[in-house]
Amino acid sequence: MRKICVRSMFLFSIAIAFPSAILAMDKPEVVKPKADNKPSTQDTDGSVLLHSKTATVHGVKLQYEPQVNKNTLGFWVNEKDWASWEFVVTKPGKFKIEVLQGCGTGQGGSDVAVHVGEKKFPFVVEDTGGFQMFKPRIIGEVEIAKDGKYSLEIRAIKKAKGAVMDVRQIRLIPADATPEKSK
Repeated sequence: MRKICVRSMFLFSIAIAFPSAILAMDKPEVVKPKADNKPSTQDTDGSVLLHSKTATVHGVKLQYEPQVNKNTLGFWVNEKDWASWEFVVTKPGKFKIEVLQGCGTGQGGSDVAVHVGEKKFPFVVEDTGGFQMFKPRIIGEVEIAKDGKYSLEIRAIKKAKGAVMDVRQIRLIPADATPEKSK
């Protein structure tokens, strides 16, 4: 009985000291890292760069980390958090989906999916030896048949360990691009 009372008093003191923390447990907040979030546009080489600093973050913990050594979406410890981008395609076609991901030693194995429109591209996060040790990964190929505005989301399906991963950027690279053409 004493343990229950101590726990209750502790939770009550947390609620009094940090009421926003209690609210955050019930309602995830939506954060836009930049006030002027505009859709990313297609580059002259046909690629589309979706950088972490232009993502719309949905959730409680996932956030953009602006430090020079990070420059990433990090603190992805809640598997319900996710990020999205809007982009404009002016040259339709087939695109490779490249995720620049980092993951700490022993933290790999989370199941994640990139969604482009109605299409889903699942992959397993690789341990890269550190959350800021980024590795480019081609996780699939999507066909965008006509020009226009599109959205891309990245969501965790299942978190394997303490954190999902860090994401610096996602690129859509024309499928027929040579290495010189893809930055």
